Amino acid sequence: MLPMTQDAAPPASLAAPHGVLSLADVAHLADVQRPVATVWRSRHGETGDPFPDPVVTSGGRPYFAAQDVVAWLERTGRGNNPHARADAALAVALDVLPERERTVVAQGLTALLCLKAVAGTDLLGGHRDDLLDLADAWDPDDRLLYGEMEALGDDLPRWAAHAEAVASAGFSPAAALERLVARHRRLRLQELDQTVLADAAVTLVGAVAAALAQGDRPFVDVTGAGVCILAAGTHLSEDAERSASLGGDPEHPMVRLGRRRLAAGSWDVSPPGPAIEDAFPSRAVVAVQLPCPSRPHLDDREVIETVERIALTMDEDHRAVVVGPASALTDRARTPEVANVRADVLRTGRVRAMVRLPAGLWPARSRQALGVWVLGPAQATVRAEDRWVALADLTGQRLDPGAVEDVVTDVVAALGDREAARRHAFRFARLVPASSVQAAGGDLVTVAPPARRPRRSPAELAVIIEELATAVTAPVPAVTLDVSQGEHGGVVTTTLGELVRTGAVRTVPGTTIDPDDIVPDGEVRVIGTDEIAGRRRVGERTLDRVSFSVAYPSGRYTEPGDVVFCSGPGAVVDDLGLAVVAQPARVLRVVADQAKGLTPHLLAHAIRSAPSRFAWRSWPVRLVPAGQTAAVDAALRTIVDLHHSLTARADALDDLTAALLDGVSTGGLTLNPIPDRDDLHHGQEG
Repeated sequence: MLPMTQDAAPPASLAAPHGVLSLADVAHLADVQRPVATVWRSRHGETGDPFPDPVVTSGGRPYFAAQDVVAWLERTGRGNNPHARADAALAVALDVLPERERTVVAQGLTALLCLKAVAGTDLLGGHRDDLLDLADAWDPDDRLLYGEMEALGDDLPRWAAHAEAVASAGFSPAAALERLVARHRRLRLQELDQTVLADAAVTLVGAVAAALAQGDRPFVDVTGAGVCILAAGTHLSEDAERSASLGGDPEHPMVRLGRRRLAAGSWDVSPPGPAIEDAFPSRAVVAVQLPCPSRPHLDDREVIETVERIALTMDEDHRAVVVGPASALTDRARTPEVANVRADVLRTGRVRAMVRLPAGLWPARSRQALGVWVLGPAQATVRAEDRWVALADLTGQRLDPGAVEDVVTDVVAALGDREAARRHAFRFARLVPASSVQAAGGDLVTVAPPARRPRRSPAELAVIIEELATAVTAPVPAVTLDVSQGEHGGVVTTTLGELVRTGAVRTVPGTTIDPDDIVPDGEVRVIGTDEIAGRRRVGERTLDRVSFSVAYPSGRYTEPGDVVFCSGPGAVVDDLGLAVVAQPARVLRVVADQAKGLTPHLLAHAIRSAPSRFAWRSWPVRLVPAGQTAAVDAALRTIVDLHHSLTARADALDDLTAALLDGVSTGGLTLNPIPDRDDLHHGQEG
């Protein structure tokens, strides 16, 4: 059917009572902002050519006859869409229909559009029996469209005429069907509304699936309803294989809709099957969205159990891409059951790539992030300790075409052999040992590879062991204090917030540091939450000074005596200065001429002793008499130095243990028994 011209009569469906538009539909049809349609209605009410009156009111909202609106737009020249008449069919609101009838009509329209796509015939003017005969010829087993058309009853010819208008407005039946499905919320297709993904997510996952298919592999969707990944087909070449097997309940309305979407897009849809436990077609790519329209209420445990069944059904020729909640696939598991099943799947060795997607790609659950797993053959020819998983965290990344392409190439390289992975310059993904991912208890995409210690010769190990043994047996420095008694007086206490308010203490924000900029041997020390909590020694993480100046032009250095703290609570004093504080840690700087009875080390001690359940501004700080500040600060500094010395000694003991076991376990060193002192004494007497 040719697109309608401005002189053509409106299709019968537009003249029917159901051919109506809401003000939002009017704005969409005219290609203007929503308030503009309201202005047209109010300002043109008293003119010689007023905006059409509503023909029906539903839910307190007025609806206008589509043919009247189109005629008014053409007469007045309003709006920005010169093809408003041709596009009117797609804008027609169906939500004025009773809910049960609306669902029947929505499914019936998709069936009519599918029939037009596969049969390539005009649906106008046909009688009900003729249309059903045509449907029966193309769907003799009623697998996708016959039942939906039959449910339209005597109204079937009228809705067939409307489907013709919709197909004309959409330029093709398949495109019109997808645009109709995109209005799932207005059509009350609840299962779609709860599970539909944003275009950016569909595009990325579809591109990954297409890359895995390599143009000649069939597709499988074991749920039968999450076909949005395949329906668009935007990443498949014209000569690519377009065959799919859909599982799930073949009578479920969403599974039948999935079959119609693929059939309209020229896909060869196999008979119902396979179930997850059945064998997949040879060389198939499994593309699955969980939850999906036919199973919209899956929890994390059910999601990961479904993935486990897919992994166990796959053979070495199969590939799979799964998109689902990040809480099930990539983030810290919410329950032990989810963690245990996920660990079982990881141990199969088939999970080859994990991607956490940016937030906001699941409209029904805008706060729920999505994750993607890519499964392939286990690395059977690679030693277990050398197997890898590609991890990518796209949080905050805009999924533009360049980013999508780079994610796809990262995934394809990760599924190749070691040489292919070595040659590829990864943009988003990191290759991490599979054993590290399997052992992770938290977020999977942030797992860091284990540090590899360089191999040392037996001679080097012997020298290191001797130096460490000497270090841990060195005398411990004493703390010398000269204390005299005095009269007991009252305790002066304030709060950290009050000190900041009065200017005795200044707050200085930290700098947001990219972890990739951290180097082990730079000139600038980094102090952050790890250093404050004692998980790292100050100086273990560093930055190159020149690179820091270029990459962080507004970055700040600490000054000697700065107190670096976080709301843990916890604090360290940087006595040297010229360090960089990494957010969320920040600096408290004592202003000497304003802070009476306060020193940096005294402030740090107060923060470390503060109750964690309170906000940091309410933390109590005990002050000392002004004449004692210098002596107290010197004493606290001595105690802190000794504490650092003892911590370093404990670390040296750990290093001594590791070096000793490293040397003895490899056979590079032999540990000779040392005689007991009593045995040695008796031997000398004899």
